[in-house]
Amino acid sequence: MGMLNAVVEQVNGLPIGLTYVTGALSRFGRGLGRWLLGERRHGWRVQLVPWSGMLLGAALGAWLQQRLGLQALAASCALACVLALVTLFIPRAWQLGYMPR
Repeated sequence: MGMLNAVVEQVNGLPIGLTYVTGALSRFGRGLGRWLLGERRHGWRVQLVPWSGMLLGAALGAWLQQRLGLQALAASCALACVLALVTLFIPRAWQLGYMPR
């Protein structure tokens, strides 16, 4: 799947990532490469968000597992529930900014 992400960049003019993890990494790498070659569009930087989240989640999960053992699962579940509740309060105008046109 990772190799496919490097090959398939767009389908019918729409950006596509075949898997979440490698798709985000592939789009980030292509954007960084284009930026280094002089193209100054900055849309690729949004791919830092999922990768930062994955990196932080892995590090925090390892730390919690070491400190709390199986109770780390309860902490992760509680955080996921809190984040799900927070999404209920995202203003509608912000939500519309992320919907496809």
